[in-house]
Amino acid sequence: GGSRTAGRKELLALAPLAVPAFLDGYGYKAADTANWQVQPGAPDAPINSRAPELTCGVFAHEEDDGHTYYTLTCAMVDVRAPRLDWKIRRRLVTLRETLHDVVQVELGELYARYFAETPFAHKGGVPGTTARLHSWCGTLATCINKGYLSPSLVAHVLHFLEAPEPDRSSVGVDVDDIELTF
Repeated sequence: GGSRTAGRKELLALAPLAVPAFLDGYGYKAADTANWQVQPGAPDAPINSRAPELTCGVFAHEEDDGHTYYTLTCAMVDVRAPRLDWKIRRRLVTLRETLHDVVQVELGELYARYFAETPFAHKGGVPGTTARLHSWCGTLATCINKGYLSPSLVAHVLHFLEAPEPDRSSVGVDVDDIELTF
């Protein structure tokens, strides 16, 4: 129905050629939409090309104008950039339709294996919803960190989470390049 989608932010699918460049801004090395150049979680990857570590949880919710908003608390740790911490607020319907449903479709039969212990929240915002969302988001982050998701799906998740682009300008500074003035 038209009224249900009114005011909801829709995600724009990234063009296939844009996925590796988008992910590179966060430190992920994708060959294309389906294949990793350096698989996240690969223990043998050189330290300077390892993917960052993402965490995501839901610790709180609040009522606003008759709707319940869940606060997703996220962090990204990368050896090449300062730690990023950010939060976003989303309604359950948005989390379900633009995050959960996309992840479920993309993973297909693998979804049940990865998320068996952490099912998504029930419709209607019943008691326990925040805890279920917290567990589900934690599993999603683990799947990203272990390289279980495709580059296009990781890009979708980071875009949905509105991950701020890391500041890499302060990283990799050569000590000889630092000029001290007294």
